[in-house]
Amino acid sequence: MEEEKKYKEIELRSEEVQEVMGRVPPWILRWGIAVLFGILLILLCVSFFYRYPDVITAEVTITTVDPPVSIIARATGKLDKIYVENNSQVSADVPLAVIQNPARTEDILWLSSQVSEWITSGSDLLMARQRFGARPLQLGSVQGAYSLFLTSLQDYRDYKSLNYYPQKIAFQQKQLSMQHQYYGGVVEQNKLTEVQSELARSMFQRDSALYQRKILSDEDFEVSKNSYLQSRQTSLSVKASAKQSEMQLTQGKETLLDLQQQSSELENRYMLALRTATEQLVTAIKSWERDYLMVSPISGTVNLMGVWSNNQNVLTGETIFTIVPAAQHQPKGKALLPVQGSGKVKVGQRVNVRLNNFPDQEFGYLIGRVESISNIPTPEGFYVLEIVFPSGLTTNYDRLLPLTRQMAGSAEIITDDLRLIERFLMPVRKLIQDQRSRK
Repeated sequence: MEEEKKYKEIELRSEEVQEVMGRVPPWILRWGIAVLFGILLILLCVSFFYRYPDVITAEVTITTVDPPVSIIARATGKLDKIYVENNSQVSADVPLAVIQNPARTEDILWLSSQVSEWITSGSDLLMARQRFGARPLQLGSVQGAYSLFLTSLQDYRDYKSLNYYPQKIAFQQKQLSMQHQYYGGVVEQNKLTEVQSELARSMFQRDSALYQRKILSDEDFEVSKNSYLQSRQTSLSVKASAKQSEMQLTQGKETLLDLQQQSSELENRYMLALRTATEQLVTAIKSWERDYLMVSPISGTVNLMGVWSNNQNVLTGETIFTIVPAAQHQPKGKALLPVQGSGKVKVGQRVNVRLNNFPDQEFGYLIGRVESISNIPTPEGFYVLEIVFPSGLTTNYDRLLPLTRQMAGSAEIITDDLRLIERFLMPVRKLIQDQRSRK
């Protein structure tokens, strides 16, 4: 009985303890709610003021407005001669080296300069005689075009020196002048014979009246009639002569037009043949220069891309020289932007560029701006971005980077700089819009 009583007392005490332990003090609830509300308020404030930008990554290559120019070999062969040394200054259109070929380089260069000067001076034939054909030339692949040029030049020169058609035209013009004078004399003579014929007709009519009244004898009447007939015959003969002279004058004018037409056609034919031969010669020279002669297209510093020497073999497509422009301009970047997410990119947005050959932990990164975006993507599916660097090649670490031949890296394009709370609300907004569209 005593044990049972003790058990009941313990059980009663446990229920009281449980009741006390299960009751949460009000102050704990109040402070808990306050702390939770404060945390939520802090998170809302932080999400409102904290901005987190979207970043789109793209490959970028940096160069200048006038980038370095690579001079490559257009033919396989041996270097016949190198005209420049490494790191030397050259001007535009200066020969750098030549690959061995059947032509003599000096002859090709001389011919090229002579043809250019001759064309610039107006293609004068007298000057051409002094310039071309006087010296033997070893031209290789250009020899055929040069021979055709000399033949066309000689044909045109012979045509001009013979002066056949101009002389015939001059003779015909002189003959026309004489025929015109003769025709004028015949016309005047016709006028006189017309007057004489009219007088003879009047006299014959008067004599006819006298003859009918038996005043004029038969003999005198016959003399008067004969005189009238002779004057009439003379008038008709002069008219026929005038008509024939007019026909000869017309034929002479037609002959003159034919001669002028033939002269013009023949001269145009010779001129066209010479012009065509000249163009073919210029094309042949340029083709030779493109294949065998390496020329600097710009002024700058020559960099030999390897250890090159005379009689050394080169392959087609192999880079022999690089010309660094004398004046370096503001650098620019070209980035390949993927199509996905490209709609976020706009002109003027900030771009952080990290270069492969300059680690950003040590050198920092370049800060640029999007200058332009291509309207259509490339066949590979990229948009081309042009990036400008207002501070040049100075990084955010205030270090100036040297502009090398190839500066490649990655570009981080800063797009929408949104608040954190806006990013939290984006899925909710999308869900609401989807629900509305379904309704």
